[in-house]
Amino acid sequence: MASGENHVKATALIALPAGVLAALSGAGWLAGAACSLGCLSGIILSPDLDVEHRTRSEYLVYRYMGRFLGAAWFAFWWPYARLIPHRHPLSHWPVMGTLGRILYIYFAGGALWFAAAWMIRGRGVWMPLGDWLESIYFIWGILGLGLADALHFLMDALPFWRQRSRRVRRGWY
Repeated sequence: MASGENHVKATALIALPAGVLAALSGAGWLAGAACSLGCLSGIILSPDLDVEHRTRSEYLVYRYMGRFLGAAWFAFWWPYARLIPHRHPLSHWPVMGTLGRILYIYFAGGALWFAAAWMIRGRGVWMPLGDWLESIYFIWGILGLGLADALHFLMDALPFWRQRSRRVRRGWY
C-alpha cells in the first residue's frame, strides 16, 4: 500500500490533466474545473477515512484549517471509521467507496444541519439541494473524485507502490 503522502502527490498530479481532458471532451472549461476540483477533493475525502486514527487527509485539514475545524472533521468521520472496516469495498472500491462517502456526507451532514437549525430556530429545515445535485458541474466533480479514488485503489493494489516493511528487530531472531 502506498503512503498517504504518495496518495496526495499522485492525486494532485492527475487533477490538471483530468480537468483538461474533461474540458476538451466538449463539456466546457467549467466542467473541467469541476473535474479538477473533484480530483483535488480526493485528497481530503480519501478512501482512508475508514481508519480510526488520524489519516493524512485529516492531518491536512487540521494543519491548514485550524484546530477547531480539524477536530470537527475528525469527529465527523469517526462514526464512518467505526462502522466500516479499513479497506472494505464500501470504502475503498472506486465507485462504491466514492458513492458511500458522498451519501455519508449527505445524510450525516444533513442530520447535523437539521439538528443545528432545530436548536437555533426551533424548527428543522432541510437543505434545498435538489438543483445543486442535478447540476452537470456536480456530476463532473463526482467523476473527478471517482478518478482520484480509482487512482488510490490502484496505488494500494499494485506492488510497485507498496511501502517497504518497517519491522523492528527485537532480540536475536
